[in-house]
Amino acid sequence: DLARPQWRGGNLAALAAGRIVLYPWHHAPSRVFGRIGSGEGHERRGKWQLWRNVGAEAWEGFLAGLLASLPRSDRLWLTIDKDVLRPEEAATNWDQGEMPLAALLAALQRLCGSGRVFGADVCGDYAQARLRQPLKRLSAWLDRPRAAAAPDLERNSRTNAALIDAFAQALP
Repeated sequence: DLARPQWRGGNLAALAAGRIVLYPWHHAPSRVFGRIGSGEGHERRGKWQLWRNVGAEAWEGFLAGLLASLPRSDRLWLTIDKDVLRPEEAATNWDQGEMPLAALLAALQRLCGSGRVFGADVCGDYAQARLRQPLKRLSAWLDRPRAAAAPDLERNSRTNAALIDAFAQALP
């Protein structure tokens, strides 16, 4: 959660060191305490952290740059968390993002087409929270306090089918 990364357990040390690069689709500047500095996906201005909003860029150009920036010797494992998708394309337990499914599918096609992907996992479907830790339970309730309805589950099924189809077409 880029709105309050320190309150949500964000790994700001890894972000500051460049071990994590975040590319939000769209996010307003964040008030972040401490020194994170600037990096590939963020810029520090005074007390504010500004994020590189890739939804405002030419998506194909961003993807080309992303692929070029990855180390050549490494194989890729893709993790897709569906809470990046718009609410009309996925129902999750958490805050929803603004990324269109079409952009995610284009990214999969491009990344899988590089010949370097050896595995992937997809997470983020709506699931009944069974959390023991009180703060996590509260956080889950504040983020998504409703239960999934049949239309939510149908929407997730359509999105899952599109992801499976994209992997099937892009991977050998």
